[in-house]
Amino acid sequence: MVEFETDIPEDILQFLYDLGSEYEFDPISSFESEKYFLSLLDEFKTLNGSELFKALSERVQQDFVALNGVYPDWIQSSDWQFNDGKPMIFIGQLEKDYNKLGISSAIVFYTFYDKETGDVKTVSQFD
Repeated sequence: MVEFETDIPEDILQFLYDLGSEYEFDPISSFESEKYFLSLLDEFKTLNGSELFKALSERVQQDFVALNGVYPDWIQSSDWQFNDGKPMIFIGQLEKDYNKLGISSAIVFYTFYDKETGDVKTVSQFD
């Protein structure tokens, strides 16, 4: 098992993993994700304990938005997209089954949107 280092304290990281299971993100799945959460910790540096966890929870609920409240159903690990340091809005996903050389498989396209810039990102995952 490969272990990754992060500057996010272990107790906060565990809390973020728990939030991530609800909002379908992984706090250290990418450099952008980790950077976003470290910036939140810096913003909330005067808070601790339950006040910090409450502030993190409220910000995650505000920033990790899924159109119509339907969050990604990842077939691999979370790959939530970020733009300009903030999570993008999850628009939806499209799954396509295919058969190649007698092996059935699927590809899923996940689309994200930044309402401030108009940027769109699509990532794909294969099963």
